[in-house]
Amino acid sequence: MSSDRRHPAEGSTESPPSAEAILEELAADPSVDPDVADATVVEEHTERVRRRRERVLTADDGSSSRSAIDPGTYRRVSSSRVAHADRYDQAPENLSTKRIEYIEQGRPVETCPKCSGSTRLTCPDCHGDLEVDCGTCHGSGESECSVCEGDPTRECDACDGTGEQPCSSCGGSASENCPECGGTGGHSEERQCPRCEGDGWIHCAECDGEDDDCDECGGDNSVDCPRCSGNGVEETWHDCPRCGGRESVGCTDCNGTGVERCSTCRGSTTLECTSCDGTGETECTNCEGSGIVDCTNCDDGEVTCSYCSGAGEVVHAVEGELSFGIGTTVDLETDRVPRDWIDTDDGTVTERTREDPETEGGVYRRVVEVEEIPVRTVTYAHLDNEYEVASVDGALRYDEAPQPAENLRAQVEAAVDSGFFEYDSGGSWGETVRRAPRTALGDAVHIAAGVAVTGAVLIGLAFATTFLPIGDAVQDAVGVGGAAVAALWYANRTGTSGTTIRTASNGGGLVAPALVGVAAGGVVAGALVRPAGQLLAVSLAAAFWANRVAERVMFEARRAGHRTDRREEFLYGELDGRASELRARGLDRLLPETEPTPSIGTLRRVRSAVFLLAWGPNVLLVTLLAVGEVGATNLLLQYVGFTTALAAVGATVLVSTASLAVLAWDSIAGGRSDGADRPVETAKLDRTGPSRSESASVQSRTSGPSASERTDEELGDFQLVLLYSVEHADGITGVEIQEAVRNLYDESVDTSSLYPALDELTRTKYLQSTNSGYVTTRAGDQLLHEEASRLESLLDERPVQRTPE
Repeated sequence: MSSDRRHPAEGSTESPPSAEAILEELAADPSVDPDVADATVVEEHTERVRRRRERVLTADDGSSSRSAIDPGTYRRVSSSRVAHADRYDQAPENLSTKRIEYIEQGRPVETCPKCSGSTRLTCPDCHGDLEVDCGTCHGSGESECSVCEGDPTRECDACDGTGEQPCSSCGGSASENCPECGGTGGHSEERQCPRCEGDGWIHCAECDGEDDDCDECGGDNSVDCPRCSGNGVEETWHDCPRCGGRESVGCTDCNGTGVERCSTCRGSTTLECTSCDGTGETECTNCEGSGIVDCTNCDDGEVTCSYCSGAGEVVHAVEGELSFGIGTTVDLETDRVPRDWIDTDDGTVTERTREDPETEGGVYRRVVEVEEIPVRTVTYAHLDNEYEVASVDGALRYDEAPQPAENLRAQVEAAVDSGFFEYDSGGSWGETVRRAPRTALGDAVHIAAGVAVTGAVLIGLAFATTFLPIGDAVQDAVGVGGAAVAALWYANRTGTSGTTIRTASNGGGLVAPALVGVAAGGVVAGALVRPAGQLLAVSLAAAFWANRVAERVMFEARRAGHRTDRREEFLYGELDGRASELRARGLDRLLPETEPTPSIGTLRRVRSAVFLLAWGPNVLLVTLLAVGEVGATNLLLQYVGFTTALAAVGATVLVSTASLAVLAWDSIAGGRSDGADRPVETAKLDRTGPSRSESASVQSRTSGPSASERTDEELGDFQLVLLYSVEHADGITGVEIQEAVRNLYDESVDTSSLYPALDELTRTKYLQSTNSGYVTTRAGDQLLHEEASRLESLLDERPVQRTPE
């Protein structure tokens, strides 16, 4: 056994780079935020990871065996294989796999002990008789019948194994026509009627034959005999004495059982195979019944000796294969750094030991190497997040790092531009118009279903109270009250289900009901039909309008819910980075709101309210008017005047129309809910330049107010300078704006402050984002004009590096 040890290699004792150097190297990565170089070091840990790697070369000689080989084969194999005694001399010098085929050399040639040198042996199959038992019938001369497959007795198919079949004479009925009456069951006889004595009439019992005006006999003084019906004779029936009137008697062939012996099996219930005569066996076709066939293994009763392969001589020698394999065991000792951050090539070998026990059939060689890997793990804080990075043997290792603001913004903008957050808009105006007939039919079915439910309750209560002594007024009140409850119940059930959205988000679905409403108003204004008809027209139109308004509000609830869900999916499934990074940079403002205004719950409640306060009452009015047209009186006009009913319909229309205001709640409330309450991180410029810690809280608006309406505190110095930079270079991008501000103040601008400030100026209508970059709006130009003195003082505080305009 030999051993060697190696001292630590040059450079193995070098310390890993400092935490600041690690962060600077990390910040140089294009996929990492460059501001990481200024991140706060929370914790750093230095260690020297120790890795022990043991590699073992093993020898396996388990295939060795002594074989009998014919001399020719032995000579050929011996020339190509290693000698058995020298097989370990061919072992690999280092750690590598190898296979070595060997054979025992110099073995003598011997006479074959099996054939004694004759090269031939008696045939083991026929033992020299040249004949062997037939393999098909095994020497019996008979084989299984191919028809019955060895089972010669089978159940009779004709009688299903019962031995009986239906009687052929009576067909299984067990009876036949009575031979005496021919199946009539008897005979009839005629005789003179004893009452009328064959005349067929009798004297009228009412007038006794003396009243010419008798209503019973019509003045004839006689009537038909009721016993013989005026025939003068009566018929008498006599049952057959043999069958007793049953028309049939028991079958004489089957004795009334209906069955007879099976004609196929003769009552035995089974049949025997006709191919094998009931034996189950037939003559073997292979040996023609002899049970013996010619031996196919030999020609003359002998075969070639398999032991010596017909050589008559053999060589007994040991042969096999010696295989060398490698097994590796690695033991890694770390304090802090994750194990998967350590690569195979990391580290420097500080100690190496080799052992060569050269054990045959066991451990042949062992090499143990000890490596040391310098590691410094740094935990740093950046934008309110903590990350971890390590320098492992001079190479950076980390699982995640802060993304550059440009990368995060690009991801958000790509998701927005691709429609990732958008809900199906329901189609364009053209598609809405094309679907109008089908959509209107669905609305009509919906209203008709409500009228059917309400009408069924109204009519049912009317019938139920008909027999009660409560008076017509109370009866009408009960019916109308029950119908109202039914209409509101159905409206509430429909208004809270939210299963169907028929209108497009573009509002085109409201055009049809609006036109119908105008037409209904024309009917009323022109008094084109009776008052009941006028009310029916406006009630249907109002119900149609309420239905579409409710569905339009529900569409907005669905859209808001979809956008909120997609926001969460983007932040925690699609975004390459942390959601908190977006929030820290203010880029989450580009995403849909977490709590939309109005809320999804508010939209759903408004929809339900439209159905309860507008749709349901109009369905009730339509029902009362429709039932009144069919019935004798109109309950609605009987108790409520035409003007009052028309005013009620108008009130429901106002409720429906006012509900649409919830769709404009975002504008009424002053913009997005998250923008109204959350400050936007924008840097203010002072004598010390831009600062990341300072921010101005800017009230969000959807339209740009005039400069006179804003104070210095509302528009920060930094935002004013940004507006100035854009105004002097229309079509400027965010990167170019950042460079322009750097030229003005000789200091860099943090992107986490730049883009939120640009977003705020764009949202408040002072800037406009175009394909070529940012440009100032008319409101922005006016603001710069009115704030000229303040802007001049800001620019005078710094050395201005102006460029020609």
